[in-house]
Amino acid sequence: MLEKGKISAFQLGIMMYPNVSATAFLSLPTITAQYTKNDLWMSYILAALMGLIPIYLATRLHELFPKMTFIQYIEHIIGKIPGKILGMVYVLYFVHVGGVASRQYAEFVTGSFLFKTPILLIISSIILLSAFAVRGGVELLARSAVIVTPLFILPLFFLLLLIPDLDVKNMFPIFSHGITPIVKGTFQVYAAVSDMFMMAFFLPYLMDSEKGRK
Repeated sequence: MLEKGKISAFQLGIMMYPNVSATAFLSLPTITAQYTKNDLWMSYILAALMGLIPIYLATRLHELFPKMTFIQYIEHIIGKIPGKILGMVYVLYFVHVGGVASRQYAEFVTGSFLFKTPILLIISSIILLSAFAVRGGVELLARSAVIVTPLFILPLFFLLLLIPDLDVKNMFPIFSHGITPIVKGTFQVYAAVSDMFMMAFFLPYLMDSEKGRK
């Protein structure tokens, strides 16, 4: 990634939301509903509120170490060796998440459009495109997100056509299975929302860093 690249707080926000929503749309509702049933909506609200925690932590650490990314300042906080270990664990975590997301999208594409295309070819194409984008630097990632994200979000407005078929009664009874399933579902959603902490890698490249938290 080009260290001289600069992005705006708006571009950072555009980059972060697809990172969370991609998983949220593909598999998260199904997984969470296994616990929460008709209380699924409550888990999303609670997870959204909890999602403010990683955002606050990332921006607060940026205020303390304004010129460093997470990998750099973690060594100053917990020590050089433990910092390198934690940084490596965090990087490997994103490698794992990237692999899972690539597989999910590939299965979606082959199951919906390219039925006879080998899934390995789809995954390889996703990874190759991602590699080119990362090679181009943070500005390329930000500008690509600004262009692609609206194309991803606009089709969701077609869901508004389903409003006449919605039945509010399906939300009741609330707490029909107690609070425990809702808590379990909340942590399932929060596992995806917590990825917002990834902004800690991009905050040093903001032109308007004071707007990062907003």
